[in-house]
Amino acid sequence: MQLTSMRGICVALSLLISIPATMLVIILDGFGAAVPEIIFFSHVLVVVFDGLVGEELRRDLGMDEDLPAVLLIGGGEGMGPIEATARALGDLLNEDGIPTGQILVICGRNKKLANKLSSIKWKIPVKVKGFVTKMEECMGACDCIITKAGPGTIAEAMIRGLPIILNDYIAGQEAGNVPYVVENGCGKYSKSPKAIAKIVADWFGPKSDELKEMSQNALKLARPDSVFKIVHDMHELVKQRSLLKEYSCTA
Repeated sequence: MQLTSMRGICVALSLLISIPATMLVIILDGFGAAVPEIIFFSHVLVVVFDGLVGEELRRDLGMDEDLPAVLLIGGGEGMGPIEATARALGDLLNEDGIPTGQILVICGRNKKLANKLSSIKWKIPVKVKGFVTKMEECMGACDCIITKAGPGTIAEAMIRGLPIILNDYIAGQEAGNVPYVVENGCGKYSKSPKAIAKIVADWFGPKSDELKEMSQNALKLARPDSVFKIVHDMHELVKQRSLLKEYSCTA
């Protein structure tokens, strides 16, 4: 999605480049890069293997099976305004003591954060987890996701059809991912925990149609089989070059 980091890559030495959008060819050209023999267009190399469906995954994760759920993550280190966002969600996903949604918080390796969140007396169902190895199951149990603009997480969320709320990005390498998500109608961007909580509360309430529409838009952008297509194209490239080499030797 974001190609700023491509400036340091020796594109001229590459025979095949896998990038997520045709417009990035123009960016590569702007870097003064020679176009390689083959450019294959795909999303980030992410494959999510479907297993159980939403209600079953929620049951396995110890979540409420019926309430809509938001997944709140802060990367492997559990960074960012996770606590502030969780508290804002806890306030707004509660109408007169009745929960209108639930939260699944992934704290990564941040044990201090996980312990603190686990000690809070929440007004709504909140499930707190540390570092997880099956993020696809966490995504499958939820209806939307709050995350920074990491390309891997975005690609996985699209495969799952999750509307995305981006709350931050790494300057340069992730900056372009924000307009990619917003302009394609599969998510929103805000750094304010209260504003983010309001978006989720609306999605789980009066703006549920917007949530469904963004989910469909996310699925349209998803490329769950891209990893296999890239390997196939690499194999075809090797075969082509092997044939050319064999022909040149016998000519």
